[in-house]
Amino acid sequence: MELAGSYSKQAHLLNRLVKTSQRAGEEVRRIDPEPDPRRTSNDRKKPTRAETAEMVRRYLAGASLAELKVEHHMSKNTVAKILRDAGVTIRPRGRRKGQLVGRPPRTTHVL
Repeated sequence: MELAGSYSKQAHLLNRLVKTSQRAGEEVRRIDPEPDPRRTSNDRKKPTRAETAEMVRRYLAGASLAELKVEHHMSKNTVAKILRDAGVTIRPRGRRKGQLVGRPPRTTHVL
């Protein structure tokens, strides 16, 4: 019974198991559930001023939201919110005309 208490975080399932065991004749002590270990909004990592300044600098230099989310282990929406809160205007999605990525476009030769 103690082993089940360390694996399951759902109190109603543990209490049901305790009642079933008691009906079967075992001596079992009641297991109180532990607090939910999931993160709450209060314990999420907030970037420091230096991290925010670095994110702003990199974004204005051309880094994408996707690149910044990977570097800072945050969702793209969180990165965008931090940048907007810092006064940065978010660029529209996709490449703009004339922006090259990777190799240059192929040219066709007319004979």
